[in-house]
Amino acid sequence: MGKVLKKLFLILFISLFFVSYSQAFNSKHFHIPKVKVMDQNMYLGADLSPLFGEELNPEEIEIVAGEIIAEIIASNYPARAEAFAKMIKTLR
Repeated sequence: MGKVLKKLFLILFISLFFVSYSQAFNSKHFHIPKVKVMDQNMYLGADLSPLFGEELNPEEIEIVAGEIIAEIIASNYPARAEAFAKMIKTLR
């Protein structure tokens, strides 16, 4: 192993030791806050790959971009975002 990797493992080991020590023996002196994490994949509502797949002239880009924007609008992103916000509020 390289020197950098060995140092990283040593730092990780020491960090884990102190975290577990603080939890096991005297958690009054070491406050570790509880953190809630949530993730959600959000679909934009359209496939952007036609813009990047091949070289397009400016007119073609305008047509493809218009089609993509129409797909995004048709997918009703604001309603999906609102439902996501309600889910966050409920789970909070």
